[in-house]
Amino acid sequence: MHLTKEQQCQVELNRARYEELKAAGQKNVPKALPGNTTRDAAAPVASKVIRREIVPGGWYWTTRLDRGDALRLINVTGRACVSVLALECLRSKRAPQSRR
Repeated sequence: MHLTKEQQCQVELNRARYEELKAAGQKNVPKALPGNTTRDAAAPVASKVIRREIVPGGWYWTTRLDRGDALRLINVTGRACVSVLALECLRSKRAPQSRR
């Protein structure tokens, strides 16, 4: 691939900007990962548990959490990780709040 001098100059400017932003971002990043959560952490109160689910590897699951609800994920096999996508949905003031 042959670049013109103008294109080479633009590539160099983009790289310099990338390095500048990368260096700025590195200042705000923790230097080490947080420690592991202890396995003997307090379990949720049984009367407060709304639902229990086992989701096989590679599958997905969706739910709605209301303000104050908590989600506890437990890896029962120890062979994989989890990906979570959380979206905040704003409700109309007229919509009744319900618990599912």
